[in-house]
Amino acid sequence: MSSAPKTCGQTSPVTNKYVELNDDILIQILSHLPLRDLITNIPLVDKRFNGFVQQNMLWEMKCRNGGISTQNVLHPIPDTYKELYFNETYGQNLIKNCCATEKFEHWTIDKDGGDGFHVEVSPRGASPIPPKAFEESGEPIIKNWVTSYQWCKKSQVVNLMESDFAVLMDMYQPDILVSVWLCGRFDCGSEYKLKIQLLDKSKSVIDEHMIHEDIPSGRKWKKLAFPISQYGKGVRYLRWSHSGKDTRFWAGRYGAKFTLCILRLKFSFTTSNT
Repeated sequence: MSSAPKTCGQTSPVTNKYVELNDDILIQILSHLPLRDLITNIPLVDKRFNGFVQQNMLWEMKCRNGGISTQNVLHPIPDTYKELYFNETYGQNLIKNCCATEKFEHWTIDKDGGDGFHVEVSPRGASPIPPKAFEESGEPIIKNWVTSYQWCKKSQVVNLMESDFAVLMDMYQPDILVSVWLCGRFDCGSEYKLKIQLLDKSKSVIDEHMIHEDIPSGRKWKKLAFPISQYGKGVRYLRWSHSGKDTRFWAGRYGAKFTLCILRLKFSFTTSNT
């Protein structure tokens, strides 16, 4: 006896198991995924999953999972927790040994003119480093470098291919915040030069920003700060190069003083850089 022929529609359709889960449960699951998967792969699943990645609830959970306090967020708006997560997780200072506490560790001395670089535990011939600088750094101790009567130059290269920095630079184009504290002496003027270069994976220059600062004689510290934005894709390294000297050609170290070198990424998801 032959069996009855099968007709179309009698086979069981493949069930997408995730459809059976409600949104809150799915968001909790997604909040535990690695960031790279969350921002590059999950949005490609479908419109529903792409919507999850945009939700404040997901990024609030990411903050809590990462131990990031959300107590100061009183009135969250779209992307509030996303900005908080990215800036707390990836907004740290990228410069190592930013305030001379390890002398010249992590830096390359490119020029050591005159009597050369030196590290001062407290600035000679100038005011103490301001309390505001300590607040910015979070460091209990800040020392400073001081230069001589010919150019003293040092540099440091930041590798953005470590961790998720490279993909974040291409996807979100965060502002690069640059700052450094400068000072001269009460009895001698000085000069300071800063060059920030954005490099591709072969370390060719994509963009660069240069500042030449004349520092008159005096005891007061000054913060030099500026942002770098809209630099395009492909940035894989950042090179910080800076130098200083005095203006009177005095033997010893009467040139520019500097400390607290900061390169920090600032993410904003409420502007066109998303």
